[in-house]
Amino acid sequence: MTLSTEIKPDTRDGRTQRRMRNRERVADALFTLVREGYCRPTADQVAARAGVGRRTVFRHFDDLESLFAEVATQVRDQARTRRVPVDRQQPVQERVREMVSRRALLFEELAPFRRANTAHLWRSPVLQKFEVENNLELRKDLQHVIPELQSSSSVSAHGVEMLAGPETWDRLRDVQLLSSTEAETTVGYLILQLLGEK
Repeated sequence: MTLSTEIKPDTRDGRTQRRMRNRERVADALFTLVREGYCRPTADQVAARAGVGRRTVFRHFDDLESLFAEVATQVRDQARTRRVPVDRQQPVQERVREMVSRRALLFEELAPFRRANTAHLWRSPVLQKFEVENNLELRKDLQHVIPELQSSSSVSAHGVEMLAGPETWDRLRDVQLLSSTEAETTVGYLILQLLGEK
């Protein structure tokens, strides 16, 4: 009897650890597929990449939306760690250049996830919620870095927010085919123009 009670917790712990590992493998598989450019990977593709059966994917996630929500959470948390405060004692020109440079790195790194997010956004309330939260965080960050926006015209403030957002970055890189350096220079220049700086 003593032997039995000692073994059972280990067995349960082993099963729990296996479940956790499988769940992580499934989420990591989706993360990797999206990073590689698969905007809408199927459950079969995720299962194959994770090295598990298709049923295992849905044993850990109710549907593909909940799986995408898991990855969106990882991406959001990663983005938050990259948002280092800018020194507000610097001149506005330096603050803008530093912010644009940091956002350029972030937007470039997360571009595949943004494409996947866009592909699923219209049908996913979870991803829509993440989108709203992300935009609010980007706006707060912008207002912190450039408090001068509070005394700017609303047109300038809206324009700066648009230029500093990921959609502008995606257009410059994917549609206008600018290099990362060219896109960064363009965004920084236009923001400073709207702020009346040179």
